Amino acid sequence: MRRLTILPLLLAFAGSLAAQTNPFRIVDLTAELPLTGGDVFMTYGGSYGSTLSATLDGVAVPARETIPFGITVTAPPHARGPAILKLGGTTAETSATVTLRYVTADDYERVLIPILINDVVPGANGSRWTTEVWAWNASSEFLDVFGNFPVLFQPAPPTPPPLHLVPNLSQRVRALPQIEGAGALLRIPTWPGRSLSFNARVTDVSRQASTWGTELPMVRESAFANSQFLLNVPGDLRFRVMLRIYTLDSAARVRVRGDVLSALIPIIDPPIAGPLVDVTLDVPAPPAGSFFPGYVQLPIAYKGLPMQVTFTSQNPAQKIWAFASITNDDTQQVTLITPQ
Repeated sequence: MRRLTILPLLLAFAGSLAAQTNPFRIVDLTAELPLTGGDVFMTYGGSYGSTLSATLDGVAVPARETIPFGITVTAPPHARGPAILKLGGTTAETSATVTLRYVTADDYERVLIPILINDVVPGANGSRWTTEVWAWNASSEFLDVFGNFPVLFQPAPPTPPPLHLVPNLSQRVRALPQIEGAGALLRIPTWPGRSLSFNARVTDVSRQASTWGTELPMVRESAFANSQFLLNVPGDLRFRVMLRIYTLDSAARVRVRGDVLSALIPIIDPPIAGPLVDVTLDVPAPPAGSFFPGYVQLPIAYKGLPMQVTFTSQNPAQKIWAFASITNDDTQQVTLITPQ
């Protein structure tokens, strides 16, 4: 009889010990919601005990286990912004909290990766180029980044699934450009601020023992403007100079004018009259609804003198972004000149 009395106590103690060593936790979920609400599916670890309940900002909401270690919560309509979901059992070890985010289109912005090469492409003088892009979610929220990402299953969905970033995790970004070497766009959440970080790098893998490559800017939509200005673009036979121009939404007709650095004009003999470069380029419109920018490039021949280069869209409402890549013919080292 004593054994029968002690056995439930041992089982209760074992269950309590398991809850302490393996507490209930949210493993993964898609945390963004429209203002109208909807079902939120999440996976969990540990145990919530015998009773599952959920509250959103302190108000009870329906929650049910739909698959083993998978819970669906029905979130009601809510104002734009964060909402705190408490889920699980009745104790600290059997419950967890996570932030859901009610969002609109205004909560996202586009970011340009100006050069994207997922494979390795050959270049001049035996060079072999590739790029590498990383993202780090240093926030406490689950985040989704949208782009033209590879689809690893069939049938393919109408839009590529987002890149899902778990809190405090870094992850490789494998977006696909329209053509190798052209840029690509990401659509990223704005509310994490600097807690969502990116790094992009272009490198010549044939010389990777001597160089880590060159960091590429991740260009936010707010950096696009009607005009862009580059300073100290070289005119030197040792370097290959490429100007690259981008648009976000529509075609653009862009005038590119390169003048000798104005500080040098008084000391040049004989004096130079007029620009060293003066051309007008048509930047094609990007495909509608895509994650690709409109893009055109212009190689600059030897000019002998450093330049200041102005890019101006002929349509005052059309915003563009531009930069110059300078590649050394001997070392293949790349230097970037960007609008500052």
